[in-house]
Amino acid sequence: MKRILLQLLFLMAVTCGAVAQPLNGSYTVGGTSPDYSTLNAAISALNLRGVSGPVQFLIRDGSYSGTSWIGSINNITGASASSRITFRSQSGNKANVVITDGSSGNYIFRFNNANFITVRDLTLVKNSASYGRVFDFVSTASNDSVINCVIQ
Repeated sequence: MKRILLQLLFLMAVTCGAVAQPLNGSYTVGGTSPDYSTLNAAISALNLRGVSGPVQFLIRDGSYSGTSWIGSINNITGASASSRITFRSQSGNKANVVITDGSSGNYIFRFNNANFITVRDLTLVKNSASYGRVFDFVSTASNDSVINCVIQ
């Protein structure tokens, strides 16, 4: 009985990831009652689920810091010129969203073979003495854009 229960739990764990629906539309990040509490949580969902249309991650006004506000975006299933992924300030004002990282990670956004990603209207601050990259483009990352951001 115990073995059957373990096999059933394993099967459920394996199939749960396979049935996750691709992202499509707008999602809020940070602030009160968001779809994703941190940038890292939004990027993890994006990496896992992929997209089936254009996706916007609207980061709510505020100052955010720490390792939960950095992330590595991989090659996203479904991303294309017509299914672009955008991370931006919900208000459209780059001064209203400040993401600061002082960790030993060498980026806030890493594009690891990521294509068709846009980052816009954000203030991004990397204040580590040894690790100063805000963006890290790795391998074949292409068709990515950084628009109207303050980079420090």
